[in-house]
Amino acid sequence: VLRESVPVLLGFKPAVDAHRIATGVKVNGVKTEPIIEMIVMKCIEMFAEAIPGVIIQLMAITNAITTATTTDIEDKEVTVG
Repeated sequence: VLRESVPVLLGFKPAVDAHRIATGVKVNGVKTEPIIEMIVMKCIEMFAEAIPGVIIQLMAITNAITTATTTDIEDKEVTVG
C-alpha cells in the first residue's frame, strides 16, 4: 500500500500509470490491467473536477442575474419616485 501511496502523495501517479501502460508491466496482487485502471480513474477524475467548476459557474450566473435584477429595480424606483 505504501508503494502505491507515495506516487499519489507526490503527484506522480499519472506518470507511473503511463509508464506501466507503455511498458506492459504486470503488478502483483492487482486484479485489473493498468489500462482499465487508468481509464476508470481518468473518468472519475474528469467528473470530480468538473462538478466544482459547474457549481462556480452557476453561482456566478446567479449572482449576475441577482445584481441585474436589483439594479433594474433601483433604476425604476429612481425614475418613478
